[in-house]
Amino acid sequence: MNVAPFFISFLVYVVVNVSANSNTKNQNMKKYKTITNRLTTSFDTCGLGIRTSSSSNVISLSDIFADYEWYNVNKNSGQRPLVAAMHGTSKTFQTFQSALSYGYHNEESHKFTINICEYVNDLSSGKSQSALQDRLMGYSKNIKSNERIIIYATNFGKCVTKSTLVLLNVFLDPWNGERAFLTTRYGETKMSTNIIWILEFKEEDLVRYNHKISSSKDFRELLENIWTSDDTGNQQITGEAYVGRLSHIVSIDDIASTKKLDECNKLITTTSNLFSGSSNVKSGNTNSSLVMWIVIGMFLLFVGVYFSNNGTSKRKSNSKRVPLSPNNKKKKSASTIKNSLVHKEKIRKRAKSTGKR
Repeated sequence: MNVAPFFISFLVYVVVNVSANSNTKNQNMKKYKTITNRLTTSFDTCGLGIRTSSSSNVISLSDIFADYEWYNVNKNSGQRPLVAAMHGTSKTFQTFQSALSYGYHNEESHKFTINICEYVNDLSSGKSQSALQDRLMGYSKNIKSNERIIIYATNFGKCVTKSTLVLLNVFLDPWNGERAFLTTRYGETKMSTNIIWILEFKEEDLVRYNHKISSSKDFRELLENIWTSDDTGNQQITGEAYVGRLSHIVSIDDIASTKKLDECNKLITTTSNLFSGSSNVKSGNTNSSLVMWIVIGMFLLFVGVYFSNNGTSKRKSNSKRVPLSPNNKKKKSASTIKNSLVHKEKIRKRAKSTGKR
């Protein structure tokens, strides 16, 4: 048995897979650099930063998303959703959304906005929770795991209060780190590690708590208080557990002194067009597929040539054998018949001779 074709097939399979994996990793790294560079540019241009009470161990706003994307490039580190509770004014959030959209500009990013206030009216029956689960599943149902989903959850500070905390139970699984998944009342499930959650806590909605917020630390303290039920004896999930599901809790600062107003306004007005533009990632995937098909085509050509040459060698070998000529076949047949007649005649004479005796 000739093992050459099987060995060649295995070799080609290895080459194709190594080439595809290498191209995928390169494209992911390219996407990571593109996103982080654009986010840094947009946040700096619009003067967006994180309010902090200390200058030590401070991360930038773009670092939050850069770290998340780094997890996706390095699969060994474990992919998980990004869940960020953010505090700021309405104007700040408007600028922030546009700056974030500028960073995630390609066709593999899908942006959705959901108003949490629509799901707090029928919590006792569970209908609001089921409706929210179905809507979240609808966002991700037809989106691939390597594509980014950005969900802006508005009015979190306005409508998620101590009396509506049960709504947070819907998010316990979708925010659960590497095991994060979406689910519905019908038993459908889907991994949700490719989702970026932005929970908006507007300054004007938090004034009623009489808690001054001058840093991200102040915002965390208030959030822990809001998400802890007054009826602690019946609260199955503590405020710390809810807060523990969050990746980041930050208060956004709109720094007028560092904002480049004209450039920021231009960026905001052009952001809406970026989602309909072409994706650099797609062209990379196309090149990867092209390389794979070229290798496969070369393999098929080689196999065709191999078997063609093998068949030609067999025909040449068979042509060297001299077949029995028709005359020889006839001679052999006549001789055989004659011998048979002679043998029969001898048997007949012997029988006759025996009979006379």
